[in-house]
Amino acid sequence: MKKLKIKLVAFKGAGEEIFEKGLKMLDECIGEERFQMEEIHPDVLFFVTGGSENEAAQTTLKLKHVELWAHEEDNSYASATETKAFLNKHDITSFLRNIYDHNFKENVELLQNVIQASKTLNNQQLGLLGEVSDWLIASNI
Repeated sequence: MKKLKIKLVAFKGAGEEIFEKGLKMLDECIGEERFQMEEIHPDVLFFVTGGSENEAAQTTLKLKHVELWAHEEDNSYASATETKAFLNKHDITSFLRNIYDHNFKENVELLQNVIQASKTLNNQQLGLLGEVSDWLIASNI
């Protein structure tokens, strides 16, 4: 399975210990074998702390869709919800998840499968042989 590309975001000037805390949280929730760090085109933004909205916005404006992960400490969830509202306003598809939800691991597996399927289908071509059947009333091509 392909690793998720994750960017950690925290308040401006956050020390290395903040990001180490975030990595530890991810490792505990999903395991380090499931993710890699990515600064430019991440699949996921993980809000380690609040005060990270501007960095998150700058990263996500280049994306079509992104997962937002947060937790209930250090204003992480507040920052993620503000960013989610910003993304909604800019028509960027996003999903907000709490890393401590009981079904979080299943959602991570689903996300990995969706990303893999999307990569598989990318640059594929679809063809139509013959004519569209006349009994199809909502499926015209």
